Amino acid sequence: MRTVTRGALWVTFLAYLAVIVQLVVLKEMDAQSAVTNIFERERPSEWTTNNFTLFETIRLYWNDSRIPWTVRLSNLAGNVIGFLPFGVLFPLLFRTKPYLLITVIFGFLFSLGLELAQWFMAVGSFDVDDLLLNTLGVLLGYVGFRIINWLLPIRTYVYQQNKR
Repeated sequence: MRTVTRGALWVTFLAYLAVIVQLVVLKEMDAQSAVTNIFERERPSEWTTNNFTLFETIRLYWNDSRIPWTVRLSNLAGNVIGFLPFGVLFPLLFRTKPYLLITVIFGFLFSLGLELAQWFMAVGSFDVDDLLLNTLGVLLGYVGFRIINWLLPIRTYVYQQNKR
């Protein structure tokens, strides 16, 4: 039974990673276009700027009244919410201590990989604020995992040895 549970967790985690890659990197793009963009470096004009200044994009979305509130909310909250599952699933799959630090580091590295892929494949821009918000999402997901695990010890269930 435990093998089935761990297997289901792995399938869920890998499916989640695939969905995030699709939404962030391959958005509305087929594989051929992605490969073409890598080699031809075609960039739509609205995606030519990268942000290496912390809080610049966050400040823009927060303060610019010309940007509809739905766009603001979807950008800022979407970056956080999209990474909540990482913070919940990662510590369930890996028993490496310290759980919090390892989870946040790997969540940050996954986010960094997405940001670099967007830039390299010319499908978006690199934004340090996205890194910050995504990592915050991982951290909040981990906090949620700890609360859930305290109320209902799912980690113990997943890793409990079969007793015969």
